[in-house]
Amino acid sequence: MTAGEVAFATSALPEAGPEPVVAEHVGPSLRDPVLLFDLPWLQCILDGRKTLELRGFRVKNGPSGRVWLGVEDRIHAAARVDAAGPLTLEEYLRQAPQHLHPSKTLPFKTTWGLMLTNVQKLSEPLWFHRPPSSARHFSYRPPPEDGNCSSKKKRRVLPLEAEHFAPAIEELAE
Repeated sequence: MTAGEVAFATSALPEAGPEPVVAEHVGPSLRDPVLLFDLPWLQCILDGRKTLELRGFRVKNGPSGRVWLGVEDRIHAAARVDAAGPLTLEEYLRQAPQHLHPSKTLPFKTTWGLMLTNVQKLSEPLWFHRPPSSARHFSYRPPPEDGNCSSKKKRRVLPLEAEHFAPAIEELAE
């Protein structure tokens, strides 16, 4: 599947609900931001429980008007960043139900709150080239022709079903 043939679910996910309807949209543009997550956090975003992402840097929508959400070297969803700004401790604590972080202190020296809206899940993951790095933010680059998408050997594909990480999500909610 090419980036231009990627299918998305059309409904924004303010609350967990029925399976969304699938529609065709264009995939990522070169240099679109890709934010990487651990699987439980991405599932919280897809379920609509997490609408505010916290990062130590500002993120803007890319050339396509979106940011892309992924795990390891695969993109699983797209979203829009409708508001981004540094958070005070008071704002951070008040918005805890939106970001789900349990800490009572800011996680970064300057903590940016990214309001994610219009979250659209890909019908199937899209591989992208992830340079060798521990960073959690990249600019989109298509995978090389040889299919080697990261500095590591191909990893097994992780399922994106709730039963695989429900215990971790329950921990976050407590």
